[in-house]
Amino acid sequence: MKGRWVMMIVLLAALLAGCGGEEGPATSPPTEQTGAATPLPTEPPAPEGPTATVVDVVNEVDAHALPEAEWVEAVADMTIYLGGEVWAKEASTARVGLEEGMVRVAPNTIFTFAQPDPDTVRLTMQEGQVWVNVEGLRPGETFEVETPAAVASVRGTRFSVRTTPDGGTTVSVLEGTVTVSAAGVEVEVKAGQEVAVPPGGPPGDPGPMSIPEQLRWGMAADTYLNPVLPVFGEPEWITQTGHASHPHCSPDGRYLTYFNYRENTAKGYMIYDREANTFVEGILPEEAWGMSFHPSGDRIAYNTDNEIGVVGLDGSLLSYFTVPGATFYFPPHWSPDGEWLLFQALVGAPSRSHVFKARPDGSDLVQLTSGEGEFAQPVWSPDGDSIAYFRSEENSKAAELWIVSPDGVPRTVITDTAFLSWVEPAWSPDGSTIAVAGYGEGEYGRGGGLWLVPLDDGGIPRIITGTEGLTSVDLTWYPDGGLPPDLWILPEGAEPPEGTGWPLFFKMYDEESTGIWWYAPGLTEGATFYADAYWGPVGCPDGEEVLFGYVEGEGEERTTTIYSFPMLPMSSP
Repeated sequence: MKGRWVMMIVLLAALLAGCGGEEGPATSPPTEQTGAATPLPTEPPAPEGPTATVVDVVNEVDAHALPEAEWVEAVADMTIYLGGEVWAKEASTARVGLEEGMVRVAPNTIFTFAQPDPDTVRLTMQEGQVWVNVEGLRPGETFEVETPAAVASVRGTRFSVRTTPDGGTTVSVLEGTVTVSAAGVEVEVKAGQEVAVPPGGPPGDPGPMSIPEQLRWGMAADTYLNPVLPVFGEPEWITQTGHASHPHCSPDGRYLTYFNYRENTAKGYMIYDREANTFVEGILPEEAWGMSFHPSGDRIAYNTDNEIGVVGLDGSLLSYFTVPGATFYFPPHWSPDGEWLLFQALVGAPSRSHVFKARPDGSDLVQLTSGEGEFAQPVWSPDGDSIAYFRSEENSKAAELWIVSPDGVPRTVITDTAFLSWVEPAWSPDGSTIAVAGYGEGEYGRGGGLWLVPLDDGGIPRIITGTEGLTSVDLTWYPDGGLPPDLWILPEGAEPPEGTGWPLFFKMYDEESTGIWWYAPGLTEGATFYADAYWGPVGCPDGEEVLFGYVEGEGEERTTTIYSFPMLPMSSP
């Protein structure tokens, strides 16, 4: 393409020179062969009309700037002219800036940048998904996304357009209102809604945004379309009668376990073999109500009211043990190296909660806590070098946070902020920060918000903006360790602080509602609602997929749908 432009310019320059004008084009010195000056080549003029700009790319993204140009590797700051295209390939994504806003391109998506008339900017997409934040339209200007099944038109909003496997289109709206037209019918889709358009047919009735569609918005979670949890595509799912909670994914991803509860019927842990698409019976005792996978994935530690045990995934009982004087046991946690079990048990008379560690066969049993009070919710640091737990006065839900060595020697003790003793703390992937639920004045200490304790910054707790007066549980950092901070677009002039990039997810609820929220330390101002899921995200191995659960119904009619989404591997460009 560039070669043809050069040839055309050279010929034009020669004609102008022959006309004898007063000012000719710039020339090079005469050559030895001809003694004549030759015109210097120049770049072609930029096409008229609006332009787009590639902001960033992840993995394999191609583009061509002009309609007739060849596909080349897309790079940041690349300009896309009218008729140009951007192609995010398998497990890839890109952000493209427009004069009117920004577009996030999902994997396996090609869009064409077009302007069908002077007042309309359009993205044409045959298949895939885009998330769009439209701002700054001129008076009378419209932005559209066109698929084979529908056209979505807006004047200023955050919305998504996704083609479906049957050739239809789904449009979801996070902010503002979108007009969707197909087969001569128009409907308005408002914030929090989605609409389905069948191939060749009119749009259906807009309704609340589905759980899978809410989860896909993790690819473009804020106004800059930053990826807080990059899930995409079509999920797999299973629906379980009853209330399924406390999920675990085996390290190799084959087994999914969860505690299932049904009123007036049996309850206990279910183990689902995802390769065989069947439930596995007879591995865990019926009385087990807590469990965790060994880091190697070949065995499970569990607790009943009366013991701590370890079983193989083939159903063989490897060991079980008790603590002298213990009357009740809580779920065990494997150390990162798989050599120890950490757990809580009630001991003594009257019973007090204390923290223990032991080898998987019960040997080398050590009580790590002593003295007055209750000690609860012990968790290992990611490197296994520290243990965090809560200490509270008897019958109190307000607790201190203790950080100790694996031998129980105190390292950091936070006493000037009260935390909620029944919500397990969560270490950040780098071990620098602990997320904890705050103690409030509501029943059982609810309503204290969510707090972060930075251990490398004096250990001064701070509450996350937007969580005040609410209760936070199920604290989970980004399942694969975190997104590189340089993949976040920040307000102009802002720089991501060091040690950031690990979004924190948590279930937050009040008396009327519940849902999953997220917060990225150092990168966002406060907590942001994510989805109406009941639990999640639960990461499976290598960050390739992530699980969420959604509970519907009441009593015996209650069901839980467990979604498994592929997750895009994110890395720095």
